[in-house]
Amino acid sequence: MEEKNIRIDEETVEYLSYWYSDIESVTFSPKVRYIGEGEFSHCEKLKEVVFEGEGPIEFGPRCFEGCSSLKSIRLPEIHHIPYRCFAESGLEEIELPKGVIAIDAYAFYFCRNLTSVKLPDTLLTIGERAFKTSEARFERLDLSRIVSLGEEAFHGCHIKHLIIGQSHEAIPYGCFFNCGIEYAELLPLKKGDKIDLRPQCLAWNPNMTIKLPGAAEYWIQEDAFFCRKHVWMNVSLPDPYRNMRLLMPNEEYGYNEYEDGIYKVSNGSIRIERY
Repeated sequence: MEEKNIRIDEETVEYLSYWYSDIESVTFSPKVRYIGEGEFSHCEKLKEVVFEGEGPIEFGPRCFEGCSSLKSIRLPEIHHIPYRCFAESGLEEIELPKGVIAIDAYAFYFCRNLTSVKLPDTLLTIGERAFKTSEARFERLDLSRIVSLGEEAFHGCHIKHLIIGQSHEAIPYGCFFNCGIEYAELLPLKKGDKIDLRPQCLAWNPNMTIKLPGAAEYWIQEDAFFCRKHVWMNVSLPDPYRNMRLLMPNEEYGYNEYEDGIYKVSNGSIRIERY
């Protein structure tokens, strides 16, 4: 008969010893330093994961993927959350410890119950679709220290106040699509800096106000701020601004194109303002 509650004392856990099993809890002794790829993936009855030591520890990709009964986990010292580590799991909350510097692609993808997320100030990179289609909620999401941000990283999350830092040369495709953002700001940039706002990067955030600082040059690609008809989005632009091309919907669901030096209220879904 398969044991439901297990304790692991080996330094390395690998070779898919437990994946797709019916275990309900696992305790890792302080000896454990590495949990291999997919080791506990799709253990759908796994409810409790306990780390007795403080780490450091390393996870392999897909480590707890598909653990649909796992609601929370307290992580020891860890520096890297790998590809699909908790994807499609039942997590409702997660606090990443200080020292985490990277969240890989799809790490928390499709965690439909995940509402509470705390990110450490040591975090530097967030991969594509890392939190996509989760229900992660951020009262204030400060990404000013992030140096690399993947496409659709926060697609569909809930963000009230978004801060984007000086290190971003581009806001990637679909990164903050449909996040319910109320206010977004880019921190001041140096004269001559260029930033690329890529398609749908801030789209479908009705009634959002975004402030873009002066000095920098912007390339606003089509649908960057796309929103539904008759809903205003307030976009504050520096004066003067250059290298700007904006494609937006008009009343007939066609498109009006506004280029360098045009300040006006559109007849579609975006209102452009100077500051």
